[in-house]
Amino acid sequence: MISNHWPFLITGFLLAFAAAGHCIGMCGGLIQGLSIRSENGVNWKKLWSYQLGRVSTYFLLTLLVSAAFFPLTSKYVLIARTIAAGFLIMLALHFLNVKFFTQSLEKIFLPLWRLASPLAQSLLRAKSLVKQYLAGIVWGLIPCGLLYSVIPYAVNLADLSATIFLMFGFSIGTCLTLW
Repeated sequence: MISNHWPFLITGFLLAFAAAGHCIGMCGGLIQGLSIRSENGVNWKKLWSYQLGRVSTYFLLTLLVSAAFFPLTSKYVLIARTIAAGFLIMLALHFLNVKFFTQSLEKIFLPLWRLASPLAQSLLRAKSLVKQYLAGIVWGLIPCGLLYSVIPYAVNLADLSATIFLMFGFSIGTCLTLW
């Protein structure tokens, strides 16, 4: 089963790797703050816990969108795929430094982030690994045109295991970029 899904894993990883500058710009400062050395060195458990929470949100959002789109009839699938293609074009334009579309998409979700941000900030200050994980979950809701472009593409693969492998590759790529 996994051998059939390598292309999706690699595609997800390459999407994240190609967008490394975006990831560093959006989340790099936070990761750097979490990486500040203490007397005992970098707290790798804290970083892992946060990262796992962040990518858990990516998977949750992907599964929610998948649950909404998988039962659609063929007529609506064509519309959904056209929308996904539009998101990928926006992502390509973002890579070409035409950021109007992704920034506009991020602005749509900004009110949600303004509600979640205080919770994320308070959880980040906590020392508990569970609270770091929860902080990652909340931080995964940050308005991110990159994530919101990849999710429709992943969902429109129309195969849940392919979708999961693509998002797994994307998650690995974002984690490596941020480390």
